[in-house]
Amino acid sequence: MAVFPGRGVCRLTVAAESPELLGAAPALQGGVIVSSRSEVLSRLLGHLREGQSLSTAMQHHPEAFPDLYVATVRASERTGDMPEALQRYIVFHEKLADLKKKIVSAAIYPVLLMSVGAIVTLFLLGYVVPRFAMVFADSGRDPEGLSSLLFAWGGFINNHAAGLAIGVALGVAGLVGLFSLPPVRAAVARAAWRVPALGERIRLVFLARFYRTTGMLLRAGIPLKTTLGMVADILPVALRAGLLQAVADIEQGRPFSQAAERGGLTTPVALRMIAVGERSGQLGDMMEAVATFYDEEINRLVDMLYMPIFELAGNFQ
Repeated sequence: MAVFPGRGVCRLTVAAESPELLGAAPALQGGVIVSSRSEVLSRLLGHLREGQSLSTAMQHHPEAFPDLYVATVRASERTGDMPEALQRYIVFHEKLADLKKKIVSAAIYPVLLMSVGAIVTLFLLGYVVPRFAMVFADSGRDPEGLSSLLFAWGGFINNHAAGLAIGVALGVAGLVGLFSLPPVRAAVARAAWRVPALGERIRLVFLARFYRTTGMLLRAGIPLKTTLGMVADILPVALRAGLLQAVADIEQGRPFSQAAERGGLTTPVALRMIAVGERSGQLGDMMEAVATFYDEEINRLVDMLYMPIFELAGNFQ
């Protein structure tokens, strides 16, 4: 039994055991598992005993089974390759989780270093500099230029340490509260997209996720138009309009490669590979191949950012 974390709840999937689930209901129901999972599993088995299909039974529990997973199960019920389809979903979920983990790990170190650097700087200015200024004053010499400015800043921080600490704490709390607001996060995301180098990398991350999800659903036997409607929610607003345009072009008879290009959902490499997949009838496989290609590129980029920061952090130890 595998558990995938969702938005505030644990999303339960029986992907690894679904083929055995249908024939092992009593044993699974009597097994020792977490009570919340046991309740979901008991209800699921009850729906199956009523004659419902596995996908329909799962659809009754959206808090436990993501829509993409239910769609994969429903398609595999028609094609008869449920074990393979569920294994693809597991691989898909693990790849997304691994990429997210790497990006978060790479982002933690800069924040950690900046926080430690700020604390050390404030300590030097508020504690060390004022004492050095006293020694300097006892020598009878007057500070000049930048030295006088440094001593003034150090004295100010030392004399108002409590007020500054409260101000910093309130400022951090305010920023955290501000960034918890969806409009603010959306504005920050739009600003990040407008940064040339950063915006292109963000676009690649979302496109790779789009390619992998689309490929997985196509390989599960879900029609292209239905697949594109299901993956719309995983794209940011900046790309969602292009997806709607692509769907409209497909309805008018354009091939997916041309529609995706017109909607801004391709790169030069992806466009060529998608076109090959269309001609060979292996669009799902080719979409996953494109996703793997860009996942590796994103991983290399994350490693390029992560390793220098990690080595720099090690130099302080």
